Amino acid sequence: MGKHRKTKEKTSTVSKLPDKPLDFSIVSVHVKPNAKFDKLISVGVADQAYDIECSISISSPALDGKANSALVDFFATLVGLKARDITIIKGHTSRNKIIRVEKRCIDVISLLKANCES
Repeated sequence: MGKHRKTKEKTSTVSKLPDKPLDFSIVSVHVKPNAKFDKLISVGVADQAYDIECSISISSPALDGKANSALVDFFATLVGLKARDITIIKGHTSRNKIIRVEKRCIDVISLLKANCES
């Protein structure tokens, strides 16, 4: 039996969050595929870990990712960004999706509310 040596474990330091506001938003989206036309139904401030909640009707069918790409394109036009600035983080095969928008939360909310039809 050998001696057991105690080694110091390295502790990770948590870096301080930046003082400036984040330049992206996390949005919870409920998608309704196969609609007659693309439409932003509702928008609001989220209560949970997401910045914004909204509901969107998409005319594309939920087959082979067509509704996902249509959602990204439609959302990008709503907030004045390019499709590459919108990323589906979670929910690729679900109606409930989490997306990342490369724009500040306050700007996204105001643009969505201006484009909301209800």
